[in-house]
Amino acid sequence: MVALAVACAIWLSGCGTVINVTKDREVFGGVRIDAECGVGDWDVWRHPSNYAQPVFPYVNLLAAACWVGVDLPLSAVGDTLTLPITFLASVGQKEKGQGAEKATPPSSAAPSADQ
Repeated sequence: MVALAVACAIWLSGCGTVINVTKDREVFGGVRIDAECGVGDWDVWRHPSNYAQPVFPYVNLLAAACWVGVDLPLSAVGDTLTLPITFLASVGQKEKGQGAEKATPPSSAAPSADQ
C-alpha cells in the first residue's frame, strides 16, 4: 500500500511532492514547496529592481503561474496520497527530538540519595 502511494505520488503529482517524499517528509510539504517557489517567482516579476534584471521579464510570471496553477494542485493530490508516509515520518522525527531531550537530564536535577 505504501509503495502504491509513493508510485502514485511520483507519476501523478507535482515536483513539490516528489521533493518532499525524497527529502524532508513533512506533512503537505510539497504544497509548501510549490507555494514558496511560486511566491518567489511572483516577487521577482513584481519587483524586478530588487533582483538582477531578467532577460525575459515575463518568464518569472509564467513560472509563478506554473508553480501555483499547475504544480500546486497536483502536489496537493500527491501529498494527500503520501500522507501516511509523511505523517509517520514527522511523528518519528518529533519523537527522536523528544527522546534526545529526555536523555540529557537538566542541570537543576534533584541531588541523588548518596550525597
